[in-house]
Amino acid sequence: MCPIRNHVRHETQSNIRVYHHQRLLGELYIQFAADSNNASGNHHYTLRQGVIGQQFGQHALHLQLTLKNYRELESFTQALAQAITALARGSHFYLNNTQGPSLDSHQLPSLWLARGLREALFPEYESEYLGERERLALAYQKQLTVFRAKLALRFYQSPPQPNDNQLSDNTLSQAFELSFGEPWPPSQDTQFNELQYSFAAIADEGPRYYQGLWQTELAQLMYEATAHCQDQASLFERLVVNESGRNLTELLQLILGRAVSPQELIDQMTPSRLNHSGPSSKRVTPTATCITVAR
Repeated sequence: MCPIRNHVRHETQSNIRVYHHQRLLGELYIQFAADSNNASGNHHYTLRQGVIGQQFGQHALHLQLTLKNYRELESFTQALAQAITALARGSHFYLNNTQGPSLDSHQLPSLWLARGLREALFPEYESEYLGERERLALAYQKQLTVFRAKLALRFYQSPPQPNDNQLSDNTLSQAFELSFGEPWPPSQDTQFNELQYSFAAIADEGPRYYQGLWQTELAQLMYEATAHCQDQASLFERLVVNESGRNLTELLQLILGRAVSPQELIDQMTPSRLNHSGPSSKRVTPTATCITVAR
């Protein structure tokens, strides 16, 4: 267990005014769960989104005082990163602060920050909290998301007809085998056609089901490229605050030190990241990252 109470005062509630470069960003209301056994997890809530020159932000955090497993550690750092990112967004327009330049990149700053916070606050995360069982569960969950994302995209690209047999679609069959290392059991052929209806997100998110996984992997790529940069404050200014409103292409050029085509970006993450359940062996070399950011 990791007691957060060692790092905070013993009040169950706290109100904090958050500043950045002597500019008030807004207020953060923090409530700590008094009873960890009945705690409902770590969550971030937006009460009012800040807009430069218009209004200050108001956000709330509900946090556990004791973190007992890797899921709770991750949800703690994610909630904290989401609150900081929401307060720090530096656009002069409300929609840019709430939705970002693109839905495909809106969560990148908070995911990148959460990865850094986890390394800083819980350096023992992988050694103490990720055993063989946990790693297997994470790998399964990730590959299930990959397969479902392909299934959702295929469904919306070509809606199935009543008599269609999806198992005859080699693309989906290969996708299942790539994710789980085994072909679909022949005895379960009839259930293969029903997979597209087995998760509600195919109706809620549709072909955008991939976005969560895409942004998580891209944030990891960005973290690896910037982990050893000494000027982390400038990185925070450009990635999180982003007052100039750089889009994803510009941010990637800033981070990786050169322009990157979509295909190159995909190649950086596959197959070692998205199509393989084991750990990635490919690392990104931050060629000009620190030099570029420091300018």
